[in-house]
Amino acid sequence: MSTTVNPNPNLILKDAANIIDFNNDGKSDLFWRNENTGENAVWLMNGTTLNYDTSTAFVASLARDWDYSIGDFNGDGKTDLFWRNSDTGENAIWQMNGTTITSAVVLPETLPKEWKASIADIDGDGKSDIFWRNSETGDNSLWFVDGTNVNKFSLQNFPKESNNSIADFNGDRKADILWRNDLTGENTVWLNNGNGFNPTPLTSVAGKDWDVEIADFDKNGKTDLFWRNSDTGENAVWLMDGTTLTKSDFLFTLPKAWDYNIGDFNGDGKTDFFWRNSDTGENAVWLMDGTTLTKSDFLLTLPKAWNAGVADFNGDGKTDLFWRNENTGENAVWLMNGTSSTETAFLVTLPAPWSVV
Repeated sequence: MSTTVNPNPNLILKDAANIIDFNNDGKSDLFWRNENTGENAVWLMNGTTLNYDTSTAFVASLARDWDYSIGDFNGDGKTDLFWRNSDTGENAIWQMNGTTITSAVVLPETLPKEWKASIADIDGDGKSDIFWRNSETGDNSLWFVDGTNVNKFSLQNFPKESNNSIADFNGDRKADILWRNDLTGENTVWLNNGNGFNPTPLTSVAGKDWDVEIADFDKNGKTDLFWRNSDTGENAVWLMDGTTLTKSDFLFTLPKAWDYNIGDFNGDGKTDFFWRNSDTGENAVWLMDGTTLTKSDFLLTLPKAWNAGVADFNGDGKTDLFWRNENTGENAVWLMNGTSSTETAFLVTLPAPWSVV
């Protein structure tokens, strides 16, 4: 049996909790949910071609109070779905093979709605696990998942004012946890030692307007940090070696109307940026090498009704763009090579209330 993998060496852009690939062909797919009817559909993608068949694209429906996250709970390289009922606290896992649900299991334990789930491979076994955080008490818990079997562990409390991101700071393929307290500006990393977590403080960043994003700007397999000030538009990169800050630089300032996605547009394994101005419809790509902006170009301007997402639809290891018009339901793909679009195509139109990941 052969296994297809995403050729991009950036681990963050290959993580099963970030990339949707239902058939493990190395090409990003799309998952659709109708927020009114509870219908769900899978689009298997091949570049700008949609392998779309109305007889197979639709999968089982779930009531609108079910929310979902993506992962890979059995380690087969194919995206699975984690479902959580925001009213009842029920939880379920769908194991997927293309557009087919191979297993659908409701997990035995419910959790009240103040518990929020994050999906990541905590123990490095290649299978997604579930990190739980109680937004009211600050309590935390881990569910180690093997297929649909769950082992539960409690973790220490962390102040409820703190937000968390899950990443791998030291390159050991085990998930670590970044904590940021927006009130105090304190930042802490919990390094995963296989039997628990070792808390290590990072440099504080004062001001609740600073938001942090995980990335890998230098291709060393260890998480770096991108900081953006949502008020001033300032941007900064921290290169990290575990919990040690090795280099930091400010980038160009962009007004707060500019929103961003991270990707790797030239396939060099280093995180780049896609920027979109929500007021003017302008779009730009920044190619990065560590803390250095090596190239920037504007792309075609699109009206602000168009929203952008990033994925790799042709499996070449370079980030592409997915566009959806929230007014008309039109959908389009731009295949990218660096700062240039090499191919564009419109896909099937799906009106609201369909939404896509």
